[in-house]
Amino acid sequence: MREIKFRAQRIDGERNWVYGFYYEEYEQPNDICYTQGYIVDKEGDIWQVDPKTVGRYIGLEDKNGKGIYEGDIARMIAEVFVDEEIGWKNFEYIGRIRIWASRGVVMRVYSQNGEKLWHSHYVYKDVRGYRSEVIGNIHENPELLEGK
Repeated sequence: MREIKFRAQRIDGERNWVYGFYYEEYEQPNDICYTQGYIVDKEGDIWQVDPKTVGRYIGLEDKNGKGIYEGDIARMIAEVFVDEEIGWKNFEYIGRIRIWASRGVVMRVYSQNGEKLWHSHYVYKDVRGYRSEVIGNIHENPELLEGK
């Protein structure tokens, strides 16, 4: 069974990442509705976080043992059988980790203009030929996806 936890950036000026249980509160002062997000960490401390940075843990670690969260940017090496003459060949992909309710966890790789989907790789643990490594996330390192 997959562990349910989240991460998000604090909004207290530190912008540090906190990990734990995520919840939201809705407020409506002066007829304007807005959401405040919070994470309760394993020590029981409550941190106000930026809801735009919330990412759910996907239940897998990368090749270095680092937990993978939705919104991470990963590099994956896929060993693919091309044909009898060429044999097996390594391909490198860099993409954003996403969770799709109907399809599970995928790494999506976009074209240079960021619109057309090139590949949608399912992220597996210990499957021959797939090795992934978290190299950043969309909130701190969006430039990693530029030109990919």
